[in-house]
Parts: sequence; C-alpha cells; structure tokens
Amino acid sequence: MSNRDMPVAPVEETEEATGSLGSIPIDEVRDLCAEVGQLCHKINNPLTSVMGRIQMMRLTEDPDEKTGRALDKMEESSQQIASLVRKLGRRVAEFAEDKEG
Repeated sequence: MSNRDMPVAPVEETEEATGSLGSIPIDEVRDLCAEVGQLCHKINNPLTSVMGRIQMMRLTEDPDEKTGRALDKMEESSQQIASLVRKLGRRVAEFAEDKEG
C-alpha cells in the first residue's frame, strides 16, 4: 500500500486541533514560528536539488519507459512536498503576523 492509499485518522476537535494556544507565552510562539520557518527552508534546499537532478536526468539521458515513469513519480512527489512546505511556511508567517499585531 502506498502512502497515498493509507487512511488518514480524523482530527478530533480539541483546543489543540483548532489551534488555540491558551497561555503559551508570545516569545515561545515567536520562537516556534521562526524554527518552523527555518525548517521549511532546510527542507526546500535539498528538495530543490532533487528536482534539479530529476530534470538533468531527463535532459542528459534517454530514459526507457520504466525509468521515465519513475522520474515522473519522483517529480510529482517532489512537487507535492514543495507545495506542502510552501503552504506551511505561508501559514506560519501569517500566524506570526497575527500574533505580532
């Protein structure tokens, strides 16, 4: 079973699930947002390298059908990860701005 086929457990509607921070000090929230932003950057750097290498393999080699499909899947997966990282980064930035304001 691929990761895409695995069932996702529903999130219970709790304070944690709905994003309530309760009494967490703003400095801790700010630090957490900064750390998540840094992690997004650290994930994106090697991911960009992987995506570039996929493109180079397409250009420098004449992949057979099986290899071509594998490259397609790697590229699709990489793009999904990149999209999730961008979404996470934007959400954290928005959240940090809301807490600053």
